[in-house]
Amino acid sequence: MHRTILFAVILLVGLGSMPAKAVNPYRDCGIGAALFPTNGTAAAISNAIWDLGSTAITSATLSPETCSSETVDTAKFILETIDNLESDVARGEGEHVEALASLMQCDGTTNLADVTSSGYASFVSSEEYQSASKMNKALAFYGILKASDTRYCKTVL
Repeated sequence: MHRTILFAVILLVGLGSMPAKAVNPYRDCGIGAALFPTNGTAAAISNAIWDLGSTAITSATLSPETCSSETVDTAKFILETIDNLESDVARGEGEHVEALASLMQCDGTTNLADVTSSGYASFVSSEEYQSASKMNKALAFYGILKASDTRYCKTVL
């Protein structure tokens, strides 16, 4: 088992450092790209450690738009500010949710606090929330945002 993981890491590091004209799923997609958007090698290693890169490959195959820098920046912002975003959504407004709308290039009529409030309130009131890590809270917020009506935003999740 350890040899398999070591082989995958070596392979991904090699692929992550190769020059590429197209999107490299190990470097540009998945959780690794969200955590390390400017360090392709670290992103590839992170993707390998997380799930041997299967999430990164799946996202590149099924939804290549998630590998764009805009969506990676959005995911990173949500992860870094999830506590503040939760407060803003609960209040219905706030500087972090406004910054997120700006990052997603939403028009002035889009209130992301309103867009996400019912879905995220449902998650917050669940038993799952009580034991959720910061990463899982951010993933839930991202998923709710992705499923919400954000047609007035230029960044498509």
